Amino acid sequence: MKESWESLIDMSIVHPTILPQTSSGNQPIIGTIPRIAYDDFFGMIELSHIGISFRRQAREPIDTTHIITAFGTHPTLLSHKLDLNPLEEAKRK
Repeated sequence: MKESWESLIDMSIVHPTILPQTSSGNQPIIGTIPRIAYDDFFGMIELSHIGISFRRQAREPIDTTHIITAFGTHPTLLSHKLDLNPLEEAKRK
């Protein structure tokens, strides 16, 4: 392969996995998003819940850098003991 991998993929980071202390969606997340967004190594960041009062602050570095974002459901599913595939139909609804 003679091409750089950077032209083929966006290196991503799963924010709540690498920084689990931020999974509550509150203040600590605001300090870590810019560090990742402004790092040229990363082209994508997967975020989980962000508290309403912190969303505007989180959005600024994302909009400025145009980093691709995705929502990671894993922390929410686990913390609320939710199941995407229950056997009982009533639970699926």
